[in-house]
Amino acid sequence: MVLSNDLTGIDFIYQILYDKEVKIDQSLVNSMIQCFVPLFQQNSNKLIMVLKILHQTSLGITYQSVEILKQTGIVSFLISIIINQLSSINITFFIESLHILALLFQAQIQLRNELLTEEFINKFLSVAQELINCEDAQVFKAIGSFLASYTHQLPFQCESISIKIYEIAHELLQRSFGDVMAIMLIVMKHTSESFQRIIKTALDNGIMQQLVSIILYDSDKCKERVLKMVLVWCKKCDSLWLSMNSFVLAIFSYLKEASNDILIEMIYFLKELFLFEQYLPSYLKLLKENIDALQFLIASIRSKYLKIQELSLEFVHQICLLNDCQLMELAIDNGM
Repeated sequence: MVLSNDLTGIDFIYQILYDKEVKIDQSLVNSMIQCFVPLFQQNSNKLIMVLKILHQTSLGITYQSVEILKQTGIVSFLISIIINQLSSINITFFIESLHILALLFQAQIQLRNELLTEEFINKFLSVAQELINCEDAQVFKAIGSFLASYTHQLPFQCESISIKIYEIAHELLQRSFGDVMAIMLIVMKHTSESFQRIIKTALDNGIMQQLVSIILYDSDKCKERVLKMVLVWCKKCDSLWLSMNSFVLAIFSYLKEASNDILIEMIYFLKELFLFEQYLPSYLKLLKENIDALQFLIASIRSKYLKIQELSLEFVHQICLLNDCQLMELAIDNGM
């Protein structure tokens, strides 16, 4: 069907893969890749569907499959799509190519490393910058997925690349919400976690105000990503403590509204803050001044959800270890 221009057949294959979430034997995946090679020499409607099929099969692709894709020229074809001039490519080709390459990077980090060059990222970001103005959520999501995979465990020598990617991810963060925002937060975490300069610049530019807003108003997935990113930053950059109070207060004010899943993340974050001695005096002061939050955290020991119970107990245990008489007295008065 694939080789005989049978669009109906190709669509049928795609629907089976997509709707039924079929797991294909790896040898069959490799055979399908070989069949697709001639189609990548054509500019036809069926190429879009073939890209979508390749996207679905890539979900379980192996190192060997990536090698086949490289040897047959398909990887080079995909790369050429994402760095070409926009006027010469179909936007669907661009989106599918990004998703496929993101999955290939996960299967073979060596492929990502081969593309860790200023030339490649400059070309890609130039295209991405033009696409920002289209306000298309699918385009934003594809760019984010690609960059999240591309920036995973970046080597220390890639600081200049990280800075460029962080900047565009931050720009997209400000123009997105929901799943797209969550993906951009992954990119921002990946690009900043090894480079203190990126974190410091972000703090100087007021990033904490945006993160406070996400804690208060955006989705649980975004809240979780923010909490994890800020916790990484706590270990990397002392400048963070100057603006931490507003972030902690935002968490305090949201605790009672939080779903169980995000409450787990918030209590874990608050528990971990006890480990940072440079912030401890300010943190204890906030706890003493925000009795409602302290009372809620202590009361969570009686939650019917085991993970919330465990984290609340660990939080209270940290209070006991401090041996701060005033805080202990407040904790006891509020149900400990």
